[in-house]
Amino acid sequence: MTLEAKTTDSAKKHVLVVDDDDVFRGALCQTLKLEGFQLTQATHGNLAKDVLAVQDFDIVISDINMPGISGIELMRYTKTIKPNLPFILMTGFSELKETKEAYELGARGFLAKPFKKEDLLAVIKEWLYPKSGQLKKEEEDQDLNYCKLAIDDFVSGNKVQFDIYIRLSAKKYIKVAHSGDDLPIERINSYKAKNIQYLYMEKVDFTKYLSLNLTLLPLVTAKSDISLEKKRNFLKHTSDVIMEQLYLQGVDEEGFQNAKIVVESTTSLLTESSDMMNILSMLDSHADHLYSHALGVSAYSVMIAKEVQWHSAANIFKVAMGGLMHDIGKKEIPREILDKQRKDMTAKEIQLYETHPQRGMEILSQIPTVPSDVLQIVMQHHENCMGLGFPLKLSKRIIHPMAKVVSVANEFCSLVLKGPQSMGLSPTGAILRMTTVQPDKFERQFLSALMRIFKIPDTLPKSKDKNGA
Repeated sequence: MTLEAKTTDSAKKHVLVVDDDDVFRGALCQTLKLEGFQLTQATHGNLAKDVLAVQDFDIVISDINMPGISGIELMRYTKTIKPNLPFILMTGFSELKETKEAYELGARGFLAKPFKKEDLLAVIKEWLYPKSGQLKKEEEDQDLNYCKLAIDDFVSGNKVQFDIYIRLSAKKYIKVAHSGDDLPIERINSYKAKNIQYLYMEKVDFTKYLSLNLTLLPLVTAKSDISLEKKRNFLKHTSDVIMEQLYLQGVDEEGFQNAKIVVESTTSLLTESSDMMNILSMLDSHADHLYSHALGVSAYSVMIAKEVQWHSAANIFKVAMGGLMHDIGKKEIPREILDKQRKDMTAKEIQLYETHPQRGMEILSQIPTVPSDVLQIVMQHHENCMGLGFPLKLSKRIIHPMAKVVSVANEFCSLVLKGPQSMGLSPTGAILRMTTVQPDKFERQFLSALMRIFKIPDTLPKSKDKNGA
């Protein structure tokens, strides 16, 4: 027995199948026939319109992309003559724009080609048997179940290794590509031309995509005592802070938007852990500027890493996470010290302040899901290439490359973003200061990358070092 049709006299259920692909349509009809349904086939949309005008059906299953009239146009016509007739659209990775359009026009049933028999039967059951013991539940907010990726992350044109979704609304995500599907670069370019900017993965797959499943998979499999509402509110707050406080005049627009996606997805993943969520919440509450500064360092670190052609998704994630967490040790520094400019601190207060990298690493080392590279970022983000940083005065060759990236972003954000250490400089003014006052503190290629992000001519001597990831 399969599907409820076997016990609900499915022979009385009449399905109209519309698809111009003879082989696919035949296989689909054979599957439905074996389930006991009555079938009528139409090879194109115009024929389907003629059939619908003279015959009654219980459900329509139509391809979205057909010659003549499309599945969307057929759906629109069907709604005018039979508004309550369930209509399922078969879609795929080549019809992202059309799928969104169909949803906006009222379509709710979708099947991602190629689909499995179980997927087909589940969708039919949802629409034909809403009162058959599995009442159709009110759709719930799905945003917390997915992570967003910039479509530029797929420019390699390789096979996709995980299921890919598009977001139709907060309550509706549609699978448009299956693991193993080909993703030619031409198709990616066509999506970009249609202004499709984002694709999505389920969080569990996202951790695997990052090649971090051994350390981060527990984040999305363990139960959390953090409420969904608290997560949603925190992620919305994060997005608002990024757009309202971190977007700076002159920044590369596309690069900033892509970095925003990375930071939001990183934050979303981290909120799955109660420990990490508590740390992020503490950053937001311990001092007024602390969380916005952390988000800024994360975003600009990602932009720098991408500007120097770091392509590894795992390494970009680690840079983003390290930027978010770099100042976590400040939670153990009294707020009255954090609210002072360094020049106003006493020698004892400076000594205490300079312990925050070590404190941060010790805090995060107690959480087994934190990658070791992130621990090094947190520990070394105030080290510098002159060997005069703190807390260890490490030499240039010893400092972790990711920590060097975050160090540049941290100095930049300290100069331009609101905070007690800020000089309130413009991006151009901040970069000019960084390139004229002890520029040797920073790894040259990363400082040069920051200049390019703001379209400032690079007059720095070429670095002989080749740090990369």
